[in-house]
Amino acid sequence: MFFKNFSGKKWLFIIALPIILFFALFAKFRFFTSPQTPDNMSVQSEFDNYTTSLVTSSLSSDTLSMHFYIANTNEFFQTDFPQSLGTFSLKDMKNSQSDYIEQINTLQKFDYRLLSKSQQITYDILLSHFRTELDFGDLCKYYDCLNPTTGIQAQLPILLSEYEFYSEKDIKNYFLLLKSVPDFFDSIINFESEKIDNKTFMSKSNCESIIAQCLSLINDISQK
Repeated sequence: MFFKNFSGKKWLFIIALPIILFFALFAKFRFFTSPQTPDNMSVQSEFDNYTTSLVTSSLSSDTLSMHFYIANTNEFFQTDFPQSLGTFSLKDMKNSQSDYIEQINTLQKFDYRLLSKSQQITYDILLSHFRTELDFGDLCKYYDCLNPTTGIQAQLPILLSEYEFYSEKDIKNYFLLLKSVPDFFDSIINFESEKIDNKTFMSKSNCESIIAQCLSLINDISQK
């Protein structure tokens, strides 16, 4: 789960962005070839650097997602990133809209005609993605990070249980992630409190269902 801290919305962004870019990388080698000239080679190289930085920054803001996408991060990144699940904040979610504008402006600086066919696909998807996120910027206060079926309270235990250990470093990182869970859910509690103030809190039935789900998980663990 991925560049500034995009808070709640970044969970969706982190899922989408690497898939978009990894698909483009596959398409580049599987389906498309294009003639190289000094001009388009320069533009294409700059575009590759841009998309690489997007992947790096998006994944580094959520190291749990990074681990699921990349087994050996040392092969891709020159530095270690703090182990974090990220945070939720209505203010940061709203502020992230300026970053979408910045990304759109950056994309539009590339000469589309000089990009390879696979890069043009990546360009089109990214531009559509950023514009869509920008269009829904006013709906941040309606974002449901908690819900009975696909909420974080349901996803996170599964993700942590499926965490694979490739090295001793992964074990250490896993415990650091576990240590960050309380702060992560504190930020979610604050986010939901902001939603209450904005009168956009979840329905009573959803709230009761989520509470029952959490209590059930706690009881299951205590009985083992």
